[in-house]
Amino acid sequence: CKEYSYYLPFEYSLPFDEGFLCRISLEMQSEISVKICPAVIQMQGGYVHSFRVKEIAPEQLLTVFEFLSQQNFKLLKNKPTKSFLAYMNLKAFFELRQIGEGLYENTDSKGLYYLEIPERINWTLFEKLLTYQKSNSKFKNFDGAIGYWVGKPKFVDFLRIYGTGLEIQQLTKIHEEFLINMKKYTKQGILI
Repeated sequence: CKEYSYYLPFEYSLPFDEGFLCRISLEMQSEISVKICPAVIQMQGGYVHSFRVKEIAPEQLLTVFEFLSQQNFKLLKNKPTKSFLAYMNLKAFFELRQIGEGLYENTDSKGLYYLEIPERINWTLFEKLLTYQKSNSKFKNFDGAIGYWVGKPKFVDFLRIYGTGLEIQQLTKIHEEFLINMKKYTKQGILI
């Protein structure tokens, strides 16, 4: 159910902003046909800017390195580190297709779906809700994450679902149950 991704931490000599990193990512997607997005990784007490590359053979990474080098990016030196937990914030670009009320399908990645939720929730609450739902539902073969996209005229918060072979009826049920559990937890503070 999981795919491999490579994270390329970098230094950049000129001032830049998030929009600049997004432009570079989109240029790489169109010019060298690679799935890439900017990421900020919080690890070992600090933040590191990087690019996440996925669905690429290791030998194709050289093309990405060359492109970044031409844009004045310098990859950080490889330092031996122990295993650690890291928090990643990604800025990804993909096309969505609405498949139901509050349900969207990622047209670039098979098995990725986005279910609208009415408000922003934190990761701790998300984990509680998802764990509860997976233990109390007949649909258990999926994974999830939270995020948002910028819509007009507002931000749209979502629950991202990854699962192979999910059908619209199953996604609708997962969505409905998640919203019920979210409302119940907001009112009562517990899930029973």
